Amino acid sequence: MTRQEIELKWQALKEHFDSRGADGAAVVSAFKEVYAMYTEALPKWLAGLYDHKTGGFYYSNSARDNEPFLPDIESTNQAVNLLVNSGMVSSPDKLPDAMKKKMAEFVCSLLDPDDGYIYHPQWGKDISNSRRGRDLMWAVDMSKKLGFALPYPTANDRLKALAAAKTEEEKKAAASVLPEHLTSKEKFIQYLESFDWEKDSYYAGNTVAAQGRQIIAAGLADTCVEYLNRFQNPKNGYWSEKSDMHYGINGFLKITAFYIDAGAPINMAELAADSTIALLTSDEIGTTVCHLYNCYYALYNILRSLRKVGDNETADRVAKKLIAVAPEAIRSARFKTEVFRKADGAFSYHREYSAFKSQQAWVAVQNTPESDVNASVLCTSGLINNIYQAFDAGEYRVPLFSDEDYEIFLANLKLD
Repeated sequence: MTRQEIELKWQALKEHFDSRGADGAAVVSAFKEVYAMYTEALPKWLAGLYDHKTGGFYYSNSARDNEPFLPDIESTNQAVNLLVNSGMVSSPDKLPDAMKKKMAEFVCSLLDPDDGYIYHPQWGKDISNSRRGRDLMWAVDMSKKLGFALPYPTANDRLKALAAAKTEEEKKAAASVLPEHLTSKEKFIQYLESFDWEKDSYYAGNTVAAQGRQIIAAGLADTCVEYLNRFQNPKNGYWSEKSDMHYGINGFLKITAFYIDAGAPINMAELAADSTIALLTSDEIGTTVCHLYNCYYALYNILRSLRKVGDNETADRVAKKLIAVAPEAIRSARFKTEVFRKADGAFSYHREYSAFKSQQAWVAVQNTPESDVNASVLCTSGLINNIYQAFDAGEYRVPLFSDEDYEIFLANLKLD
């Protein structure tokens, strides 16, 4: 999209918010304050993380420049998402053919034929369940986005076979290479009971949500939802006694992401929305880039869950409450995000440093004051898209970047 076309999008956005009773000019002004953080330095930085030899993206510059770090599938998937969702390209199909081919080869090379999971040479098979679950999810997503077939049945395919198995022999064969806690209802409940859902809902929710597609494939989604509903806090709608950015919202986002995938209604939805809207309009700045991102994503989850289960009256009330604080909430995204911005135009996970581990796997040199792909996606296209979705304005989204910015990316991209 050209910069002239982007200006027309701003006008359409103003008119949309005006039609919903908000001050459209104030909303557009607030958005433009946030957009001012994003410069042509970011696409240049992103291009420098692509490795043409493997077809993957590095997590950060310190990972690119130091052994034994290598590109990883999560960073690669997130880099593609950033290019598409920021407006630099309209779809993954528009990426260079050589790049798409190498990325497909990269993903396929990581799929293990024995158990159907993704493993990286730098980490091996001794990885966390959340790392294993997320990487498989990214592999499936990449295959769909780029239109290639994975070379072996995935763990999800094998779990579906287990759930459909009729005889003991079939069940034994299907379960032979799968995580034990996903092979029966009883073992899964024992696994859920190993977490502290009231005091550490983020770790528990993240670990379970990362395995969400596997849980669903194994036919255990209803069991999981029924178990989780027991621990939701009636004071704030979260899975936590605390409702500030550092505790409740992170766990709530991870857990409700699983509910959305499973098609299950979110209990206490309006109460949780009220708690989250209060966070948006507070002066509190999170200690990581996730906190603000998770607020908007949680509100988006709440609204689409309510509409999916047919509770449109509650959804409309939540949407009205959001519209009432639109300019204030959107404008606050600037000062809550800019503290994570680095000199290269991208963003770090913590205020000073990039996170050096992702799902317990080493991804960068520790305590490096640098940007990373994960944080940069969350602070740019991830945050902005979630804001639009939370305000029911997804179709009026104004791109962060233009065709000219994509040319900057290509000019700094090494393909051979």
